[in-house]
Amino acid sequence: MFATATELEKASDALDDGDFGDTCDAVLVGRARWDYADALDTYARSHRASSPVARSYSQQAAEAFEAYLDFVKGLSADQFELAIRRLKQAERMSDAQFAPIRASFLRGRIGNAINSMSQSRIRAGDYAGFFDSLEEFANLPIECFPREVVLEWYKWLRSQPDFGHERQVSEEIVAVISQNNDCRHRWSTFVAFLERYVNQGGPQRTRWHPILDRARAWL
Repeated sequence: MFATATELEKASDALDDGDFGDTCDAVLVGRARWDYADALDTYARSHRASSPVARSYSQQAAEAFEAYLDFVKGLSADQFELAIRRLKQAERMSDAQFAPIRASFLRGRIGNAINSMSQSRIRAGDYAGFFDSLEEFANLPIECFPREVVLEWYKWLRSQPDFGHERQVSEEIVAVISQNNDCRHRWSTFVAFLERYVNQGGPQRTRWHPILDRARAWL
């Protein structure tokens, strides 16, 4: 697996250094970036979680998943849809036929990348990077975000310094947030994301309404 990651790193470096323009197939570029990130993640998880090797490769995996998501985010809407159609061999499907395939790709491939990126940051002990990464991609289609990611995001927000679970009084929480610009920014970004998330509906998402109302009041 280490050899695989090393070889894929060379491919990733070539992608970073090259100027392929419109001639490079987005499917191939996306697949190379995904495979590299996934190989690093697999290698990191093959070691004891607290070991320096696991932490180092978890950080590299997080950065590789972030590069993959950056690539996806940089595609135009037409490029993105065409890439999914080519990957799924759905180029001749009608929009109605293609819609569930697109939704599955968002939940699967993109959702897995977001989740793996987040978990890699946590395993690396990079909690600032965890928040930064999620905030960077918070405007991706809401279907991309698995429930596990939203739960982790909320959990670690509540675990910020001076914001432990022992603080249950709203006035205390408001004071903590108002006195810390970084904390306020983190919560404001999450609230904006959560507003989009709950507006998608569904039984799981409607359960977030009380948390959203509470967080709005804190801000």
